Amino acid sequence: MYQVILPVINNNPVFKKYYRLKISQGKGHRCAQGHCIRKLLRVIYHLLETGQSFDPALLR
Repeated sequence: MYQVILPVINNNPVFKKYYRLKISQGKGHRCAQGHCIRKLLRVIYHLLETGQSFDPALLR
């Protein structure tokens, strides 16, 4: 998952903002990545459970 999250953070403004928030809170690079991975997994799980298609406008 650590290899997957790098392009997500770099190309998605929501994840980039979340990553920067965690860095500003004093988290290390890997720790901030871990938080982003958890967020991504929650998004994927929600999509699978509800059957929805991905809509980037719904990310917060």
